Amino acid sequence: MTFLYFKLAIVGIFGGCAMIAGGHEMYWQGAVAILVGVGALCLGIRNLRDSDPITPEAVARDPAGPYTAEDFPCPDPTPGGKQHNGAYSGWLDPAPAGDEVAFAVVVPKESSGESELKAIGEQLQDWQSAHDLVRRILGIEQLVRGEFPETPADLFWLPIPPFTEKVALVYVAPAANSEQTGASLSQALDGLSVAMVVSPAYYSHINR
Repeated sequence: MTFLYFKLAIVGIFGGCAMIAGGHEMYWQGAVAILVGVGALCLGIRNLRDSDPITPEAVARDPAGPYTAEDFPCPDPTPGGKQHNGAYSGWLDPAPAGDEVAFAVVVPKESSGESELKAIGEQLQDWQSAHDLVRRILGIEQLVRGEFPETPADLFWLPIPPFTEKVALVYVAPAANSEQTGASLSQALDGLSVAMVVSPAYYSHINR
């Protein structure tokens, strides 16, 4: 994605300059192309800045391997987990906002039908009712109606479009941001048409 931004920046900036220099009443189109190119350049630089560094051990390792999980920066997939791999610095971890923090992403299977989606929604309602520290669940209304949930893609730092992800996002109080809460949620959804229940940081990482 970073290289795509840089390619777009090159095309936009140089293409815009060429349109302006060539005249033919294309000045405003050229200006727009340059602005798009500058924006893409900024996004590319931000991605490079925010990327986790490769560990020195991975650089020194024989390219033929063998490799371990510690060679690849990756956030803990467990909701509430803090056992990150490699040089992951935690930049994708959602920060608490007020009295809540994004805690878990519930991903229904793509093959889920109406009754299966309803079962997920109803089980999430029961689980939320049994845990006072669960603040809200984005997408639960759609699930209860038998529809795929929708959560804004920008909450996961994902490029858009698409503007929504077909997942539910669970928010809990900071005090409940633990592996025990994550295990309780996974157990509550066990046996339902759920592809995975993962931390928001891990979901963002695998979809970037």
